[in-house]
Amino acid sequence: PSTFVPIAEEAGLMVDIGHWVLRTACHDAQAWRTRAAGPLPLRVWINLSIRQLPDEDLFDHVADAISASGIVPGAVVLELTERMLLQHQDRALDLMARLKSLGIDLAIDDFGTGYSSLSHLQRLPIDVLKIDRTFVDAIASDEHASTLARTVVSLGQLMSLDIVAEGIENQEQAERLRELGVNAGQGYLFGRPMAAADLPG
Repeated sequence: PSTFVPIAEEAGLMVDIGHWVLRTACHDAQAWRTRAAGPLPLRVWINLSIRQLPDEDLFDHVADAISASGIVPGAVVLELTERMLLQHQDRALDLMARLKSLGIDLAIDDFGTGYSSLSHLQRLPIDVLKIDRTFVDAIASDEHASTLARTVVSLGQLMSLDIVAEGIENQEQAERLRELGVNAGQGYLFGRPMAAADLPG
C-alpha cells in the first residue's frame, strides 16, 4: 500500500478505487456476518484516501454501499487520518457529521503524527483513536515511545473514545499496550493480510 496508494493518487485513480473498496468491503463483510457456516459478528474498517474527502459524492457512495450490501451501519467503521482532517478542516466537520448520521463509526487513523490541536480534536464527531505504529514499534524498549502512547490512551479515555493500537507484531508489545489500558489492536501478531476467499471458516 505504501507504494501503490501514492501512485494511484497521483494518477487520479484513487476516488474510483475508493468507491470500489467501499462497495466490496461492505459486501464481503455482510457475507461473513450472515454466512451459513456460522455468522461472524465482525465490523469492517475501511480507510478513506485523502483524495476522497473533497469528493462531493462521498456521502452518497458510503450510503449506497451500506444500502446495497444490507450491512448494519454500526458494523462499518471509516478511518480518516489526522493529516487528512487537518488539510480539509473546512469540509471535514460537516462531512463527518453527515457520515455519522448514517449510523457508522469514525476513527482517526495514524493518531499522533498529524499535530492536531486538542481544541480541533474535541470538535470532531469521532469514536475511535488509532495509535500510530511508530509508537507501537518502540513501546517495549523506548520509554519515550511508551510515554507518548500512554498520553494518547489517557486522551482517548478522557474523551470516552475507543483506543486501537496499530502494527502490533509481538507479544511483548501487546502486553505493554494492555498495561497501558489498550484493549484492541491490529498487526501481524494476530494475522497477515489475506484474500477474502482465504478467511478461515
